[in-house]
Amino acid sequence: MKYIKGIFILEIFIAVLLLFVFLSHYPIYFGHNGTGVRLMVASAGEGFGVIHDTDILRIINELYALGLKNFSINGIKIDPYTFVRCVGPSITINNREIVPDPLKIEIIGDPDYILSGLSILIEHLKSCGFSVSALSLEKIVIP
Repeated sequence: MKYIKGIFILEIFIAVLLLFVFLSHYPIYFGHNGTGVRLMVASAGEGFGVIHDTDILRIINELYALGLKNFSINGIKIDPYTFVRCVGPSITINNREIVPDPLKIEIIGDPDYILSGLSILIEHLKSCGFSVSALSLEKIVIP
């Protein structure tokens, strides 16, 4: 009986060890959360500009220039290796197709810093015919 109990304990030890090794190579990702800003960008109406991949890339570059690293576009986490392509009337971000109107950008960080840093970009987007709104939020969850 002691022999069987010893084998059972050894099997549990090996299973825990394998789980530890697996999780050290493939960590479970639960996302990021915190205070931040939700930025909504939409076409102002008929005859106005349509959101293109270059507009999204301009927004992403501005966020990285501000030193912000935790943000998403329409629920897709953006990282330094993210690619954005225009495919007909839709836009693909990391091979996931999104409808770009409206564009929901969620940014984690100090809301005052984000809003002041994005003020010139927001004015530029408005001058291009986009409707832009920014909302400070107490809790934002980035996938």
